[in-house]
This record gives sequence, structure tokens and C-alpha cells, in this order.
Amino acid sequence: MQKRLIVSNPKIMMSKPVIAGTRVTVEMILEKLSAGETVEDILEAHPRLTREAIRAALAFAAEALRADVIYPVVEVEPEEDELEAIREGEIEFKAGKYVNWRA
Repeated sequence: MQKRLIVSNPKIMMSKPVIAGTRVTVEMILEKLSAGETVEDILEAHPRLTREAIRAALAFAAEALRADVIYPVVEVEPEEDELEAIREGEIEFKAGKYVNWRA
């Protein structure tokens, strides 16, 4: 019988999926990797983790995203006055949202 590396328990990290025997969430592993940390960085910071556990976290996340769930993406079109502010460099528009970079 294969050991389960990813578990969820209501008494640990509010039921978030974690590496078995730790409080290290799958979410945290994904965040660290997406922020540019290496597997070696994560293993050094969390000595109880293994490469196998990190691979299990990635596989778990991939499986979760494979579920039949629709992830809505809201498309936002700027108004005319906002377009003018964008053209003048007062507001930056990225990925469907505004980033005010000049006060």
C-alpha cells in the first residue's frame, strides 16, 4: 500500500491539503515555486520535506485543476476618461485591471 503524501485534516491548517506529518501546505509550495524559489530552497527551509513530497504537491494541484470547474475571468473594458488617463500615462491597465502608478 502506497503512503499518502498529501492529506487534509480539519484540525490542521483549516483542512488545507498539507504534506503528511507537517503543516506545510500544497498552496505554500506552489507559492514558493512560483516566486522563484527552487526545490532545493524549499527543502533547506523545511528539512522534513522530500523531493517526493514536493512532486506529490504538484501532482495534487494538477489533479485539482483537472476537475470539472469553471474559472470565470472577468474582462474589463476601460471607460473613455480612463482611456485618456491610460494614454497620458496616469494609469496602467494590465490583465483586465488598473494599476495606478502615478499619484
